[in-house]
Order: sequence, then C-alpha cells, then structure tokens
Amino acid sequence: MERNSWNNAAQDVEVTGSYTINEYKITYKVTGEYFADDKVAEEFYDYGETVIPLATDMTKEGYTFSGWSEIPGTMPAQDVEVTGSYTINEYKITYKVTGEYFADDKVAEEFYDYGETVIPLATDMTKEGYTFSGWSEIPGTMPAQDVEVTGSYTINEYKITYKVTGEYFADDKVAEEFYDYGETVIPLATDMTKEGYTFSGWSEIRNNAGTRCGSNRQLHNQRIQNYLQGNRRILCR
Repeated sequence: MERNSWNNAAQDVEVTGSYTINEYKITYKVTGEYFADDKVAEEFYDYGETVIPLATDMTKEGYTFSGWSEIPGTMPAQDVEVTGSYTINEYKITYKVTGEYFADDKVAEEFYDYGETVIPLATDMTKEGYTFSGWSEIPGTMPAQDVEVTGSYTINEYKITYKVTGEYFADDKVAEEFYDYGETVIPLATDMTKEGYTFSGWSEIRNNAGTRCGSNRQLHNQRIQNYLQGNRRILCR
C-alpha cells in the first residue's frame, strides 16, 4: 500500500544506501622445521590502507630468521598470511695447543649445530718426552658461538743415576742428575780415583735411537744430546 502511495506521489523520491569499508587481517606465522606454526602476530587493516611491516624482533639464539614473505604495500580485499622460517646455525670448535711447547699447533676443527651434543676430541695427544695438560673446558652442547679449546705441554724431567757395580764398592751411588727431555747431557766430572783400585770408566751413554755416544774419553770432551725416554741408569762395567 505504501508502494502504491509512492507511485502515486506527485513528487520526486530519493532512495539512499551507504558503504562501510571492510577490514581484513594479516597473520604473521612461522613455518618450516623450527618453531613451526608459531603465530607471531595478527594485525588488522582497512581495505586499501597502507600496511606497516611487523617490527617484532625475530632474533632467536642459535638460529637465523629468513625474513618475512611478501608483505602487501596496501591492504587487499582479503586476509593475508605472511610467513617466515628459521634455519639452525652451525658453529666451530677449534682444538689448539698453547704454551711454551708446540704453541699454535691446530689439532682439529669440528662443526656442530647449535644445541647439538659435543663429542670430545679423541685424538691421541701423546708426545714423547712431554706431558699433555688435557683440554680446557669442552661444552656439553654447542653454544651459539665458535669455541676454542686449548691444551698445553710441559716437558718431562728424567734422572741419570751414576752407580758403581761389580765386586768392589758395589751399589755405591755416585751421583744423580736431572735433565729435561732433549737437554744436552754433561758427563759427570767426579773424580773416581780410589787408592789401590783402577776405575773402568763409565759405561757408554746411548741416545734413544740406540746410537753410541762415545767412549769415556769422548764423553769428557763433548756435550752429548741424550734423548731420555725414562730413568736411565749408567753403570760401571
């Protein structure tokens, strides 16, 4: 009935309607192997509004963030999902010798992912004539940084015992002298004269390669490089 009255009205009629702008959602989300499906943020924009990229710090210790996928400059007429992913970082362990002996010898380099269990180096660090200190602290799992593990050597000291054997004055210990491994040995200068007896002279000193170092006369006329492997007893024959 009202419609009929409009049709019969002796005047113009204006029919109105209006628009509201639509609001859409941007979801920032982590995908991939690490921290997958972490929803970082949701932001809402009107259609056509300028989109401001998310300012959230995505730093995670031991990981590298890829950055976000494409972010629209202005909001389209639909919801948008923006994704990013993490890759795990790899770090290096360097095993190195420090100190007075063999300094800066780089023994090994090993690589581990962040958080991975570290297996201590199995390399045999034995060196003839030296004692190895062992390695400094090795982490149980790999931290988010390169690691330098150090160890050092100390030189060993060994003893030369000069001793009398045989029928007369047996087991007389004449002297004990101490030398570092590889140090030049200076033959004993003690006067072995005994009234009524003749001293045979000291036995030969051999280096650790088994080569003869010389007679008693030669021992007194030269310095002898005696590479000792242990306590060496020099006997009178």
